[in-house]
Amino acid sequence: MRKCILSIFLVFLSHYSLSQCINGTENSIVISSNDGFLQELSNNVETSEYVTVNSLVIGHNYQFTSTRTGNTDYITVTNTSNTVISHGVSPLTINNIQFNTIRIHVKVNSGCDADAFFHEVNLLDLTVEPTTCQKPESNSLGISFKSDTRIDLHWNTPVLGSPPSGYDWEIVPDGNAPGVGTVASGFVSAPTTSFSTGNVLSASTTYDIYLRSNCVSEGYGTGEYYLTSGGNIPGFTTNANPPPSNDLCTGAITLVEETSIPDAASATPTAGTLLGGAGTDADAELCGGSTGNARDDVWYKFVAQTSNVNITVEPNNSQDFVLTLYSGDCNSLSYLDCSDTNINSPAMEEISYSGLTIGNTYFTRVYYYGTNTPANPTFNIKIWTPGTATDADGDGYSNTVDCDDNNASIYPGATEIVGNGIDENCDGMYEWYQDNDGDGYGTTVVVQSTNSSPGSGESNNSLDCNDSDPSINPGATDVVANGVDEDCDGMFQWYQDNDGDGYGTTVVVQSTNSSPGAGESNNSLDCNDSDPSINPGATDVVANGVDENCDGMFQWYQDNDGDGYGTTVVVQSTNSSPGAGESNNSLDCNDSDPSINPGATDVVANGVDENCDGMFQWYQDNDGDGYGTTVVVQSTNSSPGAGESNNSLDCNDSDPSINPGATDVVANGVDENCDGMFQWYQDNDGDGYGTTVVVQSTNSSPGAGESSNLLDCNDSDPSINPGATDVVANGVDENCDGMFQWYQDNDGDGYGTTVVVQSTNSSPGAGESSNSLDCNDSDPSINPGMSEVPNNGIDDDCNPSTPDGTLGEEDLKLEKINVYPNPFNGKMTIHLPPKYENSDFEITLIDLNGRRILNHVSTSVNRRINIENLHNLELGTYFLRVKHIITGQTTVKQLLKY
Repeated sequence: MRKCILSIFLVFLSHYSLSQCINGTENSIVISSNDGFLQELSNNVETSEYVTVNSLVIGHNYQFTSTRTGNTDYITVTNTSNTVISHGVSPLTINNIQFNTIRIHVKVNSGCDADAFFHEVNLLDLTVEPTTCQKPESNSLGISFKSDTRIDLHWNTPVLGSPPSGYDWEIVPDGNAPGVGTVASGFVSAPTTSFSTGNVLSASTTYDIYLRSNCVSEGYGTGEYYLTSGGNIPGFTTNANPPPSNDLCTGAITLVEETSIPDAASATPTAGTLLGGAGTDADAELCGGSTGNARDDVWYKFVAQTSNVNITVEPNNSQDFVLTLYSGDCNSLSYLDCSDTNINSPAMEEISYSGLTIGNTYFTRVYYYGTNTPANPTFNIKIWTPGTATDADGDGYSNTVDCDDNNASIYPGATEIVGNGIDENCDGMYEWYQDNDGDGYGTTVVVQSTNSSPGSGESNNSLDCNDSDPSINPGATDVVANGVDEDCDGMFQWYQDNDGDGYGTTVVVQSTNSSPGAGESNNSLDCNDSDPSINPGATDVVANGVDENCDGMFQWYQDNDGDGYGTTVVVQSTNSSPGAGESNNSLDCNDSDPSINPGATDVVANGVDENCDGMFQWYQDNDGDGYGTTVVVQSTNSSPGAGESNNSLDCNDSDPSINPGATDVVANGVDENCDGMFQWYQDNDGDGYGTTVVVQSTNSSPGAGESSNLLDCNDSDPSINPGATDVVANGVDENCDGMFQWYQDNDGDGYGTTVVVQSTNSSPGAGESSNSLDCNDSDPSINPGMSEVPNNGIDDDCNPSTPDGTLGEEDLKLEKINVYPNPFNGKMTIHLPPKYENSDFEITLIDLNGRRILNHVSTSVNRRINIENLHNLELGTYFLRVKHIITGQTTVKQLLKY
């Protein structure tokens, strides 16, 4: 019993130890990126090796994967002492990892089986939020077609995040970074996950492929390019040779299944090669427990002559081929059998299959098991059977599949001869030439049908040169000049054109030209084939009596007025010489007036060219004022031009300002309008100075009551004129200069000095006076209108005889105040008696309507009160009331505002 338990324990222990699958050889040491992207650690790990990973983050969750061409591996994760942390089938997830450094051990399965291939190991930090625009799943990358000039690549979408809107790809010379020496590049819109470079590569050349996700439309830009060096796509080298003709199923080479062959050695070999193999119609199948590559496969087909077949492939070198058999057709192949006898050891491959349908076509293909086709992948293929069959005509096909075993040219796979009504390849179909227009003549296009003689749309010949028109065929008749070869003889018919003007006669000629050539025309309209200037396309020459355009008509110039002279208007008639209303010249310039023609005489100044010489006669106008003299001149002008006039009325042809249309200038002694009259200014007072009134006379210089000027400002007073002298202070402008003379009044008290000033004022204004009585023009309180102030030592009234004595009672009265200037403008001054020094007064200014203009209390200073800012008052009369605040004494003065 113990032995039994111990045995069971040992078996369990042995299984547990094996399932951990710890390897002893280190492949590489890699630093973890911990960035949320799928990180490729190594793509060449063997099942006896492990990968060391440093810089893991303790506490993070990680996922580990290991694959080989899509097959998932068994993974064991240990620490650096090979203590197992976790193990299981890829992908393996470890949460809350507690080691910075680990080892990843790889085996094929949980039984710790090994193989001789490279495996790809990846790591993904699951704790980091997956970033946008993840890269495509790298271990899904594969090449579906690789030739000498092209590669087709496919992949899977990223395993993390949302699929991008597309992918960018780029191919560069081996070892280059993206963008350096780019050979081919492009963008693939999702959900497509493949691309083809097209035939842009060079044979036997190594390239690197870069791929990235493109998330521009999502607003995340693009991911990083990464080299597609994982899995089965390292830097790749293009094939040295172009693809063979049987690279794809549709190009399968036909072989004959040999009958009555006892063994493979007795069968007839057919040489084959995988050289240049680029793509396939069918993925590699599981054969012998493993799946190869199949991209370099080549195809063959055969017709089953018995129900059993043997297919043998014999390598010429130590190479591992795979052989497969299919039924169906290239659009729908059905797998029947395969041979991969020794996966890793080159050997002859052979399929022995029963259950074929006699007469059916079967397909077989040969490919190299590994990823890279060997340098000399040649072999011999044999298709044979021990079964017996009768082949009377010796064409290789027995009477069971041969539809005519008495004719060696008729057998399955034979080449059909078009149009002979024989089914050479025994497929029940006949080949005819296509006859779309149903005229009994076909083209080189071949169609198949079950008809043993031509049916609808079929012909036994390919003689038709236009299969869309039943009127065009070798039995039709050519139509002249239409550019169509109706009878398909390669010849076209045209009208003869001897003079080469494009117009022919009724004579017909043949040529190979599909459009008229030299001496040929598409019409027969020419009326003179010896003169190229005469044809329907020519233009008739007027008045030469020749019908150039072959219309039977002649052209003449129109002569409506019958004066023998025609205009440029052309008329047609059957007359070969001019008839009524026709002329052989176009010299008439007016065909409605027989008096106007080259034989007539010109009339002056009527604007008519009577003699049609293009010249008109006018009166000479030298000064260009529009008025001429009696001198006649000629010009091409139909209306008067420079130096020309239609009249002879000018009285002075050297001065353009003198003519009947001019206006007389006053007082210049010139008769501008040629009417014999002169204009002067009126001088009523006879002082030699006139006014603006104009008078006319025959006098060429001023006479009585006439003047050559208009300077007088008063024509009723001979003492007033620009030659007179102004009198001071009389308010009269004697010399008509617009100025008046007054006496200067600097202090504005209304009294001036002997100094004379000029102004535009007709009555005294500011600083002006009509008298010269002031004895002190700098003090407005001193003038003849003032009262003498006693004992002040000043001649206040400008009268030395007035005594400067003691003040009397009258001098103390308020009525003794003076206000100046009067008239006032912007300001005035109130001058008070001596006793009112430093006294307060109510000042009120009243207009004629009784309205108070201003009212305020002011204190006298030096016996004066100044009132200012009166500019805006209207002109007119005002009353100034001055009231003493204490005594109530009041006085009123009348003032004038100017």
